[in-house]
Amino acid sequence: MSDRLILLVNSRASYYFSLGLSLLKGFQQVGVDCKVIDWANGEAVVVAEIARLQPTVVFEINKTRNQSGIIPSEVIHIGWIHDSWYIDDRSGDKKSHCYDQNFGGSEITYFLLNPEYFALESRLGGLLSWSLLKTGVDIDQYYPCDTITNESAASICGYIPEPLSVYDEFLGMSVLSCSGKSPVTAGYLIDRLMNYYKVSVAKHSVRDVYHFITTELNQKLGLNVDDDFVIKHFGNHWLLLLMDTELPRMNDRFAVAEGVVSAGLQLSIYGPGQWERWPKFKPFYKRNLCWSSELADVYRATRFNIHNGALGMHSRVLDIMACSGVVFVNKNSHGNVDDIESNFTAGIDYIEYEMESISDDLSFWIGREKQLVEVGRSALEKVRTGHQWKHRALQILTDINELRHIVM
Repeated sequence: MSDRLILLVNSRASYYFSLGLSLLKGFQQVGVDCKVIDWANGEAVVVAEIARLQPTVVFEINKTRNQSGIIPSEVIHIGWIHDSWYIDDRSGDKKSHCYDQNFGGSEITYFLLNPEYFALESRLGGLLSWSLLKTGVDIDQYYPCDTITNESAASICGYIPEPLSVYDEFLGMSVLSCSGKSPVTAGYLIDRLMNYYKVSVAKHSVRDVYHFITTELNQKLGLNVDDDFVIKHFGNHWLLLLMDTELPRMNDRFAVAEGVVSAGLQLSIYGPGQWERWPKFKPFYKRNLCWSSELADVYRATRFNIHNGALGMHSRVLDIMACSGVVFVNKNSHGNVDDIESNFTAGIDYIEYEMESISDDLSFWIGREKQLVEVGRSALEKVRTGHQWKHRALQILTDINELRHIVM
């Protein structure tokens, strides 16, 4: 009997929901009977649908079997971890994978980046099987066409956190105190992370941020605690989410946008409305793009498509490549296995830039139109050959078959 596969997603998490629909198409392209169930309909509906449909495999994004808590034991569960935090579909709260004792239990666990990046390396012993899984591209949505490209146009499509002024009332909040010592405040840690350590998604992992916090607590309070203490002390508190996820993005997105403007390019910013709350970048903000066709149009019409993130093999990067666009990708210091440099060649399929020299790196390519067109064409060929969603579906099917051989 062939597999019946359920993609268990939540339409309230728009990015993950979009990935789920893309993966659905990939499975269908390789002949897998696949359906989507939406957590947004409520737990009772989800449980009833799983019981009615009787799938052989359930696939969830950014959640493991034990965190889901509703998957029958006879059904293979696959979790695909994308972030250090996940949304509890019952409460709607964001929770830390590191802190969650329910992390694990899936027959197969995929990670978008190395588990060490998420500070989850100590949890690997409790996983039955794990490996890396990258995103793919839908070439029916993202494809090249005869669009007139503005040679000096640059675009940033993505998210920037709220400015720190939003948190002013919390800066004096005590994080930890010891007898005879001044308490360490939220404002102190935020300042140290932003201005001393200069936390960056391109340079620092979640584990790095935890280590910086640990160092500050030990030095200020005369303690000798480790990173695990920090994870347990903060738990699911929003301040830890701000420090390990938002601050690194804040530093990098600001630097990237500033670098594009400094290079003299015509910047357009697309994404959530938080960009408008940054006065320096409000003039460049256009709107949030809700449709794949809108994103594809931007990628085709823009010569300098800028990506910033912890992962080079991001869906945005592959989508741009599939449009025969040129994508500029920040160099990462994480040592990610099987990242963009393992699948594509810098200078041939994409352009790499350093965070410290982004303005100069972009300026170098201004006017090199012929070379940039060749970069876009080279990337297009490779992304179509090996990085569509159907290729990811085949990888998953191979892993399922291997799992069954091991169990048998």
